[in-house]
Amino acid sequence: MSTYEQHIGDLRQQIAALQADRDQLRALPRDRDDVASIIRGTVAGWQRDGEKHIRTEIARIAAGGAHSLFVARGVVPTISGITSPFDLALGPFLVALVGAKQVQDVLVRHAEEARTGMPAAERETRLAEIAAELDRLERDEEQTIVVAAAEGIAIARRSNARPEVILARAAT
Repeated sequence: MSTYEQHIGDLRQQIAALQADRDQLRALPRDRDDVASIIRGTVAGWQRDGEKHIRTEIARIAAGGAHSLFVARGVVPTISGITSPFDLALGPFLVALVGAKQVQDVLVRHAEEARTGMPAAERETRLAEIAAELDRLERDEEQTIVVAAAEGIAIARRSNARPEVILARAAT
């Protein structure tokens, strides 16, 4: 086995380990604080939507018109990107009728019982570190393959080698 092939083997082991780390990080659940933050944002949106709906329907009642105070109506995007109407959304009404804090507290309490994950900022930092290290290793791998080929040693590229790394090396 040539030193090039040995070097490529070492690089590929490191690349595979980093790819596995990256995949594990991506599969981790959200951190409890992140989940609670998402809940707070969702509940705030429900509160705005619910209060707007109630104000609109009360104005209709006051004007003597038809109303749908307790029927939620809206649209939802479909897979094809077209919106489709629906007639049920309890979140805005629960928040508008019971209060944002009460609904939020119940949902956050449930979130606190969930498995803890890695905080989003920490996860993104680690993913960026992995991406940078993968870039370095894959550029080194491609350089080694090119140098070995120039010396008559053929080394096959990995099936999952990133085209942008190969093309970047070819362009220089």
